[in-house]
Amino acid sequence: AYQLKQTFNMEPSRFSHGLVANAVTGPSARWLNVQVLRKHGCPQRHTWPTRVTDHATLGLCAQGRTRRVPSRALSNSSPDDIARPPTWRETLRGAVFWANPDHWDKVPKSMYWTLTFVLLKIVGTIGGYRGRANFARRSGLQPLMKWRERSSDAVSRTFETFKNHFPEAAGIVRGRTSSWGQGPAEPCLAVVLPVFCRTAQDVQEFRSTLIALSRQTRRADVVVVVDDESPADLAAAFGAWPEAKSLVSVRMSCNCGPASARSLGMRLLRHWAAGRRVIACLTDSDAAPSPQWCKAMLDAQLRKPGIFCGPTLSATDCHVGRFHDHFGNLNGRWTWDDPQGVLLYGCTCNFSVDLTAIGNMEFDPIFSRPGFEDIELCWRARTELGVFTRYTEKARVFHEYDQGFTGLYNQFWKYGHTEPIMAWMHPSFSFQGSRPVTAEFRDPRRTEIQASIGAANHVMRDLEMAAQQIMREAASGAKTADEAQKAMQSLQLEAQKLLQTAQTEDGNKATGKQK
Repeated sequence: AYQLKQTFNMEPSRFSHGLVANAVTGPSARWLNVQVLRKHGCPQRHTWPTRVTDHATLGLCAQGRTRRVPSRALSNSSPDDIARPPTWRETLRGAVFWANPDHWDKVPKSMYWTLTFVLLKIVGTIGGYRGRANFARRSGLQPLMKWRERSSDAVSRTFETFKNHFPEAAGIVRGRTSSWGQGPAEPCLAVVLPVFCRTAQDVQEFRSTLIALSRQTRRADVVVVVDDESPADLAAAFGAWPEAKSLVSVRMSCNCGPASARSLGMRLLRHWAAGRRVIACLTDSDAAPSPQWCKAMLDAQLRKPGIFCGPTLSATDCHVGRFHDHFGNLNGRWTWDDPQGVLLYGCTCNFSVDLTAIGNMEFDPIFSRPGFEDIELCWRARTELGVFTRYTEKARVFHEYDQGFTGLYNQFWKYGHTEPIMAWMHPSFSFQGSRPVTAEFRDPRRTEIQASIGAANHVMRDLEMAAQQIMREAASGAKTADEAQKAMQSLQLEAQKLLQTAQTEDGNKATGKQK
């Protein structure tokens, strides 16, 4: 019960009283309440969830079976810890814990790289803890709400200013004209690129991103650049895009952060689409997508609309880059609760979303810095709309990371500073039980159809046992005929719901026998 509480954030008392017997996996993962069956006379049956004992506690990860990992290591932190500023003693204790190679999913074969990653783990962990401490001491609810209101107003003002400024780009999005697209029969493929450049080096990185986007095997129909009030002049970078009419550049009325900038780009695309389906690919101005990136995202969205992300790798061969690649820091995380291919969240440096699937949902403008705005959107789409974040290996992006100890410290400081906002907005969200995703990720989980069929078999066996018990009690006189009939009708309704769920979730993938 303690292990299940640590992994699934559930109270042990629920298990000790026999309220839960079977783990049900799949998109609509839930726990079967045995009391519903016990009231019909079904004998209590404790079935230990095999996916917990066989997988989470034994440390089965993407590369196969590895060393055992403590349950505390299957997480980043807990909401209780985030709610208060960590002391320096807690910071150092956390740095020692996360830098311990026994708490990693995989360890480099080279002792040199193991020791290097230990040192970088200490630096990054201290940065994250001190970012949380800074937020707890200097921030509060009122400043956050003021920032959200200010940023939301800025997005609305900028949208009203530019929504009719680009008729050629609007025509491309609607499907009237396109130089390299496939016409209205195919969804519009667009890229939203938030930009904030301080130096000439930042502008050069932005130019490199546009060059990478222009060399795609399936080039985007439209690229929307949202300048988040950059101090530097971006004009030198725009020449990297080959066609001016398909490149849209808008400037925010004030600096609001990448979350608001991306929301503005998505809102403009919705307005121009006029009902046409739009696939919006998101990346950063210091990232270079691989030549197959756009096509891979489009193919994935055509197979299963929603949210997709792919592996983000370092653009340079350096110590910090190898560190991020080894731990998959910008690749999202996965849990055993979800079926194959589904992630807990994805990162917006390598991200695509079907704007039709999420309706009018946008990034929350409360995030002033990069970090956790993507996690918040993915979690909100999952809980409110049932839209899951999925993984596609072919959509690769190469990212420029901040170099050295200072750059690594500052990067994790930003993550730590925004993590408490996520904990405040969504107390039910937790990293507990999650594992990192790295390049060449081999998903060990069952497919959705396998998970749904396995769940159906578990529930149907319980219903069958309850039905047999009702028949025995009716034959012995323990139940009257009316009581038995009502109980059987209740079980029949449960079986019908199960069949409907299998039909709607599996569709044509399941055979008639499996249904």
